Parts: sequence; structure tokens; C-alpha cells
Amino acid sequence: MKRASLAIISALMFAASAAQAADMALKAPPPPVPVCNWCGFYIGGDIGGFGASQSVTTNPFPSPGFGAPAVVGAGLAGFGQTPTSGSLRSTGIIGGLYAGYNWQWSNSWVAGVEGDISFLNRNASNTQTSFATFPAVPAPDFNMTESASNHWLASARVRLGFTTGPALFYATGGAAWTRTSYAASAIGFNSPPSINLLAGSAAATAWSNNKTGFAVGGGVEAMLPGAPHWMVRAEYLYYQFAGSSAVMSTLGNGVDTCAPGLCNWSVNASTLRINTGRVGLAYKF
Repeated sequence: MKRASLAIISALMFAASAAQAADMALKAPPPPVPVCNWCGFYIGGDIGGFGASQSVTTNPFPSPGFGAPAVVGAGLAGFGQTPTSGSLRSTGIIGGLYAGYNWQWSNSWVAGVEGDISFLNRNASNTQTSFATFPAVPAPDFNMTESASNHWLASARVRLGFTTGPALFYATGGAAWTRTSYAASAIGFNSPPSINLLAGSAAATAWSNNKTGFAVGGGVEAMLPGAPHWMVRAEYLYYQFAGSSAVMSTLGNGVDTCAPGLCNWSVNASTLRINTGRVGLAYKF
């Protein structure tokens, strides 16, 4: 009887063990640990080119413009100076430093934050002629020159992209900053056909301001084969900043002078737009 009981117990234990083993074999394996090739902090440098576009206008006031020979600075209807309009386009080389941090999920999606500072030598200028409207045929009266310069750009942006193989394709956007310096001058002609009583007079102004704008763009980044800590990139960024304006007052030529506030130009610079294309190399920690 004992032997029969032991046999039954052994059989039951064996069956239970077999069932447990079968149940364990049917359970799904744990999910794989997500790959995080792009995670972490990185720092790098880049170099490329830029194209900046901006326009500038000048308008004499009080309306319709000073300079009527009959009454200097009085702004008589139809007697005055014509407005001017010109372009401040420029191109050149840009380069700088960038740094950021990436997070990766689902093996394919990458999000990050990035900041950069870039250095450039944008110096744009333009000269136009302002005409006197007193004669039957408007006569050239002033050479008007305007200029603008920028020497740095900075931005703080977010990035979102997806990976395929060793490459990361991304879009980016955020806030941007720059400092623009402006200058304008007007020189009155001294010889015919000029008939302005202000011939030979001059006006000049200069001002600077810091502007906050935005930057948007995108690019592609890739890890170097055999050196996954090194990443190369090609990137396009578009920057935009609000324009600026100032008032320039004409100084007399020693013979004729303007009463204060009666011989002025408003100088108006339009929105500044900068397109950049750069290649970079970064190290990921």
C-alpha cells in the first residue's frame, strides 16, 4: 500500500512540474531594452555660408519734404525732397559652436534641445539719390547712404527627428538673437543741376539694437563608422528679426540752416532675414 501511495505522489509531482515547465515555455520573453545610440550630451563646431536680405527707405519730413528753395524747411506742397529706397543684401561665411542634449525612445525617435552661437561679418550698404522737386524737372540734391552690420547670431531651439541606420533626420526651431548696427548719412550736392539752398550740408545718424527673433530649419546627422561618439551634420537654418528706424536731422551748410525739427529724414530698415547652410562635427559624451 505504501509503495502504491508513493508512486501516486511521485506521479502527481512529476505532472505538476511538467505543467509548470510547459506554462513557463509559453510565456513571452521580456521586451528588449530600447537602443539609445543618440542619447546624451554633445558639443561641436560648424562652418558654412549665409545670405542676408533687408531693405531701407528714407522719407523727408515734415511732409511733403523739406528743401523748397523758396522757404527752406517749410515743406511747401510739391516743393521738397524725394524719398529713397534701397537694398541691404549681403552674403558671406558663418561659423560657430553648438551644444545640446538628446533623448531617444522607441529606437527610432529622438528629441533634444540645442543652443548655438555663430559668428559672421555682415556689412551691407547702399547709396541712392534724393531729388529736389522744386524745378520743373526734379534735380539730384542729396546722396543718401545707409548701412547695416551683424557680427553674431545665437539661438536656443528644440529638435525632433527620426533615425534610420546611422543617420538622424530632424527639424528644429526656437528663439534667436542678434545685434544690428545701422548708419545713415546724406550729403548735399554743391554743383548744378542741384539748386537746393542746403547744397553742401550734411546729415548723419548711427544706432544699434539687440533683437529677439526666431530660427527654424532642419538637417541630417550621422555617426561616423567605427567612431559612434563622433557625429557629422548638414543643417539649414532661417533666422528672422524685426526691423528698426531712426530720425536723421540735416545740419546747415554755413549759409542756410534749418530751424530745429524742420529738416529731417526718417530712416526705416525692414525685417532682417538670414538664410544659413552649415556643416558641423560634434562629439557625443
